[in-house]
Amino acid sequence: MAYETGNATGVNDLIDKLRIFCVANGWTQNGWADDTKSYYGTIGATGKRLHLSKNSFYVNLRSVPHNASNYDMPFQLNITSGSESDPNQYYASQVRDGIAANISLGYDGGQFWDEQPNAIKDSYSSPKFTGVCINQIMGAIPTYHFLAYGDYDMVAVIVEYPIGTFQFLVWGRIQTFGGSAWTGGEFVTASAGGYYTYNTYMGYPFGYNHYRYPNFWMRAEVDASYTGKWYGASTSAGSVGYAGRRLRTSFFQPATAGAVTNTLQSLNCWPYRCSPSSFNGVAPFFPILITVERDSNLYSPAGVVPYTRQVNITSIAAGEIIAFGADQWIVFPSYQKGSTRSLNSGVAFRYGI
Repeated sequence: MAYETGNATGVNDLIDKLRIFCVANGWTQNGWADDTKSYYGTIGATGKRLHLSKNSFYVNLRSVPHNASNYDMPFQLNITSGSESDPNQYYASQVRDGIAANISLGYDGGQFWDEQPNAIKDSYSSPKFTGVCINQIMGAIPTYHFLAYGDYDMVAVIVEYPIGTFQFLVWGRIQTFGGSAWTGGEFVTASAGGYYTYNTYMGYPFGYNHYRYPNFWMRAEVDASYTGKWYGASTSAGSVGYAGRRLRTSFFQPATAGAVTNTLQSLNCWPYRCSPSSFNGVAPFFPILITVERDSNLYSPAGVVPYTRQVNITSIAAGEIIAFGADQWIVFPSYQKGSTRSLNSGVAFRYGI
């Protein structure tokens, strides 16, 4: 496990620091350049595109610096149709002032950053390349945290902007159930999806997002009818991936009036509500379980997100390191501690191993 923390002058500086960190921890840099793809009739030359790979795992990233004079946003979702022709609404709906990411099954330097071989596609309206993002970072970043775990090819990016507000971008392979019985497990998740990324839909990492715009994507080839494609964490069958398959996670977002959007979230709902202990103040750390939709329309457990737990942070400070015997964990709010959006939901990552 590797760890780095620091600050950045903006998202271009942040993605450059992330590039250096990943290369130092075994990732191959396949591409690194100014992006020249046109978005909303403008040229996005101010952003950087970064392509990394490790052990046949491919991740594609694009920085989107703040620019009040144009609408420089990646992902091609509905960019000229209906109300999206209004730049003000488009500004509210798309990735801007942050870093966007998706994953693919290969790399082709001749393609746009998000249109890599077998990259994530959203089936809403018509198939479009999509992914996840951290968003609305319009200036210098006070603090970032990078963590890398070699055995699951996992990288976690935690950005604090502004002070006290946290966003996440994480990719890797889940800790699978069933051994080698199925192919896949590569995932990417962030605090927002590739569409409807403004404040109302931020602060829900690890699969709890707007019902049509997943912020957790994973490959799982468990049925012969669905191979080489992606599952999206969504409660709707309307826009859940290239061929319409969903996944569910147990990550519980308490700010939604205590509601759960699927029964799997009950696994984390009750430990969250019953912690910390009124006896000793200790809060349990509970895993993030992933299930995938099958041909039967039922869901099968696929695995858990490695080295990651959800926790009630009522008695835990942002960035605090918690020890359980020899095990250490670094803890962050899932958005803002005590806010109406995330209440005291937190995310813990294994630390110091």
